[in-house]
Amino acid sequence: MPSMEKKMPELASQATCLGCHACEAVCPTRSITFQGDGFFTYPLIDNDTCIQCGKCEKACSYVRGGYQKELEDVSQTFYCAYNADAEERAKATSGGTGGALAQHALEQGWLVCGAAFDEAMRVKHILSDSEAILDKIRGSKYLQSDVTGVYEQVREAVKEGRQVLFFGTPCQCQALVASLPASQREAVLTCAIICHGVNSAKVWEDYVRHEERKAGKKIVAYNFRAKDKGWGPYRSATTFQDKQTIIRPSWNNLFLTWFGHDYICQEGCFHCPYRIEKRAADLTIGDFWGVEKILPSEPTRAGLSVLIASTNKGKDFVNKVPQLVLKEVDEALVLKKALKGYVERRSEEKRQSMILRRKAFEAEYAQKGFDFMAKKYPAQTYWTRIIHHIRFRLRKLGIG
Repeated sequence: MPSMEKKMPELASQATCLGCHACEAVCPTRSITFQGDGFFTYPLIDNDTCIQCGKCEKACSYVRGGYQKELEDVSQTFYCAYNADAEERAKATSGGTGGALAQHALEQGWLVCGAAFDEAMRVKHILSDSEAILDKIRGSKYLQSDVTGVYEQVREAVKEGRQVLFFGTPCQCQALVASLPASQREAVLTCAIICHGVNSAKVWEDYVRHEERKAGKKIVAYNFRAKDKGWGPYRSATTFQDKQTIIRPSWNNLFLTWFGHDYICQEGCFHCPYRIEKRAADLTIGDFWGVEKILPSEPTRAGLSVLIASTNKGKDFVNKVPQLVLKEVDEALVLKKALKGYVERRSEEKRQSMILRRKAFEAEYAQKGFDFMAKKYPAQTYWTRIIHHIRFRLRKLGIG
């Protein structure tokens, strides 16, 4: 008699999983949960309830090799963009483009979905048609957002006849699309951020508790990109329950230091299939680095966004946003400047070296804990930064 052994689905491994939760969202028997005791959680299939329908494999970004649709014929339009509301632009990470898009969506009666801090300073995706969501989702969050259940919420909202503007990483945008029936996708507009890679939510929680212990008070707000000195300098702002706000440069911020060294990045991000020129989300937004070379007359201190429309749906939407200032720019220049570092792939040798270093960091972290790692891998102080700069200049001159 032939074997009746179950053939279980094959999902991305820990080395290639992006943590987008698409597989979990499409499972009809809820047989997939995300679990783990390290920096990240990964999909685990319950063998007893899995019916081998294959939906999870079809939804998985890694298994299907990246984007769900062919991108060769995608015609993209590139803009320099910013929010006409100076106050909103000042609060935003770059040009306030995301806020303008969200505001317009709400005014049209849409729901908006994006990443927000909760009361415990964890980052989760939320869905709402209230203007209160604008303050909650504003600004970059340099860590992995919890999207558990949110794709299902969007799906239910669309069933009820609602339209949704969804903000997320490229893999989260495609995970949402993959979780929707084809008949529902037109009701959702996806807006992807230009992503460097997501950092560990566990390390972030440890960092928050560490900062709270040092200060002896609770953190109630955090800004990864404070603009007290304008758009260019990377500066973070930590606000405590007594309203005190501490602003420090990124090189003096421990979490951002580890982020900059790729110590706490999801390993799958090193193999990201979305790190390409053609963008599959309806819209893509991010900092317009290098804009001074493209639009030299455009003031940059307040922040400027790059905005890419990859579908007619996306282009039609942005051109109807009254508070959005748009200047169409040349594709080649955007790819050369704003997207250069997010498209060019490191050599395989360099990438493997970074992955090994990251794995070693995670293993030591698991064994020794946050406080030990904070001492072994500290952020720079003003004096160590000066010394580092002097040594760098000497090496450039061939001395030392």
